[in-house]
Amino acid sequence: MASNTPNLECRMYEAKYPEVDMAVMIQVKNIADMGAYVSLLEYNNIEGMILFSELSRRRIRSVSSLIKVGRQEPVMVLRVDKEKGYIDLSKRRVSEEDIQVCEERYNKSKLVHSIMRHVAETMNLDLETLMNDGYGKLNRMSITCTKYRAIC
Repeated sequence: MASNTPNLECRMYEAKYPEVDMAVMIQVKNIADMGAYVSLLEYNNIEGMILFSELSRRRIRSVSSLIKVGRQEPVMVLRVDKEKGYIDLSKRRVSEEDIQVCEERYNKSKLVHSIMRHVAETMNLDLETLMNDGYGKLNRMSITCTKYRAIC
């Protein structure tokens, strides 16, 4: 028996992958031998990796003092291999300004995403379809405001 439950999972932006040198919000999933595996929160939780050499500019005495499972924080995108789906990230290359911009963008996007998710759930629609049709039209109409400002 087929389920008519709509898909309520979707990335926050049109692009499937982040751009190199972009700060993105992550959540640490687990810590392995070579680095930490993380989920990119703005990109439908796709997996990325932070090598231990990219955790800090200083000598690392204790990995657990620098990164903890479950923590959310901004990191910088170093490399994106779209064919293999690999995303290499860096915690040490993120500036204070990058952190502030990333957190502000993430909070606004999260608000818009939660509103659109509620609309999709209420109307029994796929979230990705609603995101593409809904404020994709705003972008095509050359409205100069952000999606956040358009909805809020």
